[in-house]
Amino acid sequence: MRSPSCLFSTGAALRRVFITNGLESSPVSFAPSPARLFLPKLYNDPQVRTAFMMRKATNGTPEEARGGGRGPKTKGAKLPRNREIAQLYSLIVMREDDNKLSEPVSPQKVLSSLDPINHTLQVVALPDPDNERAPPYPICLVIDKKAEQARSLALKKAARKKSVQSKEMELNWAIDPHDLEHRMRQLKGFLEKGMRVQIMLATKRRKRVASKDEAEAVLAKIMEAVAEVPGAKEVATREGVLLKTMKMHVEGRQGG
Repeated sequence: MRSPSCLFSTGAALRRVFITNGLESSPVSFAPSPARLFLPKLYNDPQVRTAFMMRKATNGTPEEARGGGRGPKTKGAKLPRNREIAQLYSLIVMREDDNKLSEPVSPQKVLSSLDPINHTLQVVALPDPDNERAPPYPICLVIDKKAEQARSLALKKAARKKSVQSKEMELNWAIDPHDLEHRMRQLKGFLEKGMRVQIMLATKRRKRVASKDEAEAVLAKIMEAVAEVPGAKEVATREGVLLKTMKMHVEGRQGG
């Protein structure tokens, strides 16, 4: 008697196991990731939200964190003055003549007491959040426009004087007329460039001694050359004695 044939093949058994298990498993869920669930919940926490907003405020300027306006963005930016101050800040402190600081005051009040033609309200220092001793307001100063202009001109003049190039020229009282013409052309070239020239006149050893008339003619030739350059002039008192050693200082016009 033959044994009954197997009702299920091996392949069919495997398909039944895997397909059945797959059908009975839970459907795929596309739930939000833990990060997406966590962040809104964390931000909804009142304490966390308050800390976040405080940090956002302090990321701006110190003036914004205190409810003031926005100050200059970059270090070295031009500091505000006059109406710009009133637009940016509600309170300022004034630097007094003795370098002490006043009580906080409205910039509008200060501006209303100034003569805008002759005075300027200028910020000289912004609040420094890293310095606990510094005032939490801009430090301002009233500037006299005329005095400031005079000071600025004096500084420019000093800087220009310091930057002026100088030359030295030595001449013999008994210099040959042809050589003197050549040296005067050099002198005028220096003066046209705005240079200061120190001219040293002397009698060279073992050379011919010039007469008084010749010496005076050399001086006259020098001053003639200076006069031919617009703006050039003698800038200091002469030192020394005719026919001995004499020092002269002449200078071309500055600024071209």
